[in-house]
Amino acid sequence: MHKWAQARLYWAHGNFTEAISQASGALKERFCDEAEVIRTGLIRQPQAKRYTPKSDSLFILTNSLPTTNSGYSYRTQALLRACRAAGMKVAGLTRLGYPMSVGRFSSDGYDQVDGVTYFRSIPWKVPALLSDRIALQAQEIVNIALELRPAVLHATTDYQNGLATRVAAQALGIPWVYEMRGELEKSWVARFPKADQEKALASERYRSLRALEKELADSADAVVVLSKVQRDSLIARGVAAEKIWIVPNGVSARLLDTTRDRSKSRKILGLKTNEFLFGSVTSVVDYEGLDTLVKVLPLLLEKGIPARLAIVGDGISLPALKEQANSLGVSDKCIFPGRVSQNDADLWYQALDVFCVPRKDTEVTRTVTPMKSIPALAYGVPVLVSHLPALEELVPEVFSHWLIQANDEISWSVALCKLINTNGPTTSEQCKEFVYQRTWEKNANLYSQLYSSLRRSYDQQ
Repeated sequence: MHKWAQARLYWAHGNFTEAISQASGALKERFCDEAEVIRTGLIRQPQAKRYTPKSDSLFILTNSLPTTNSGYSYRTQALLRACRAAGMKVAGLTRLGYPMSVGRFSSDGYDQVDGVTYFRSIPWKVPALLSDRIALQAQEIVNIALELRPAVLHATTDYQNGLATRVAAQALGIPWVYEMRGELEKSWVARFPKADQEKALASERYRSLRALEKELADSADAVVVLSKVQRDSLIARGVAAEKIWIVPNGVSARLLDTTRDRSKSRKILGLKTNEFLFGSVTSVVDYEGLDTLVKVLPLLLEKGIPARLAIVGDGISLPALKEQANSLGVSDKCIFPGRVSQNDADLWYQALDVFCVPRKDTEVTRTVTPMKSIPALAYGVPVLVSHLPALEELVPEVFSHWLIQANDEISWSVALCKLINTNGPTTSEQCKEFVYQRTWEKNANLYSQLYSSLRRSYDQQ
């Protein structure tokens, strides 16, 4: 194997030292630079001046609507919209080069989505080295901040946003928040085949990223996480408990006032009303464990249950799921509509009899809480989830039996059979009651409290 190919292979597996030893020229310079950034977190400080704040916060984001449709971008949009509705002055700034980096040109330097402004940072030339890119991003943050004059800079994962925001906040003399929406180093490990994940966990990239994310949490004025299990994990790693705020995924309060119309939704989607429809609205990737649902389907059909499986979404595992359904002889009972609009996703939520989150038991799924099941509960649809620490918080305590052994199609089929006979108006109301404490409007109030506490703290310094 050629040396540069060997270097890239080492790099892809997180082995910095071996990759650098095999690389040369510009490739070696790039590898050395990125490794140094991840190991030290050192970024040169931008030029800035102090100001009197006139807005609440500027969010530093990886991506946003209307270009990217994901749980990340929907959470951002919902939170910023709720903050604005509560009278707060907030805006977003996406990462350097976005959305041109994903093939969309933004000529105005910003996008407005339902009243929320997303500023863009599009340089004439994106630097080749990571340290230079982050330094330029930090300067862009300062430039927008000098225009908007936020009291707080609010970064969302990953570490590149965190590093740029930290030095920008230091230069401006204002507090900054680090919102850890996941554990990206664990998501990186999850991309490897199971046989290679132990090696990935021992790699320089994983260990260095893990240490850097923790160091960013330590240095931030406040940390936002999505769940109690994530908070407990950070505390166990030494992050001060008093600086961690839980702001969970949620839904609009308006959704709780919406009456679910299962029959109408199925009619619009062209589905039968007399079938037992279970499934998920999700990214179709391996760790979601959707293959378990395909295995469950023939077990239900063997019991004479008129069942049908719907997996709504797209991803790299979709072809394998279709092949699996075909090999089990149930492809005619499966629906794979692919990626759908938000309006159609709402119809699928209402059409389902049971919403499923059959995630596999992995490093990332044990600590990261998804958003997908909350809208289902808001519609009064029962939710079965894998019995993992991060998912326990997604199920009302009264329905602890909705926590099902991961990767066990027998347990999932038994649980689904029970719900056929026990799902009713009382269940629906209890689902909705659980979600009343998880609305974006309540989360906006938490942000308001957080920003006020940070401003008071800085005013006293």
